[in-house]
Amino acid sequence: MSDINLWEIILAKFDKHEEKMDVLLKQQGEMNVILALQEVSLAEHIKRTDILEAKLEPVEKHVDAVNVILKIIGALSVAATIIIGALKLVSELH
Repeated sequence: MSDINLWEIILAKFDKHEEKMDVLLKQQGEMNVILALQEVSLAEHIKRTDILEAKLEPVEKHVDAVNVILKIIGALSVAATIIIGALKLVSELH
């Protein structure tokens, strides 16, 4: 094999590698664009989520207040039932 043929083979291989690198660089550039678009989309999503969470805070406070009121009513009902039962028991014993 002559030096010229060997040199041509080396150059052909180098050209193939260079083409592959160009393809990879192009794909990386496309991925960077996609990533930038996703970052913008994520920022908008976070903004909308924060707004919705702020709107839900009063609802959550209301639900908590209603739960407390229902627990108090339940406790008072139990206490009233015990007292009424005790009074009926006492009145039956006399």
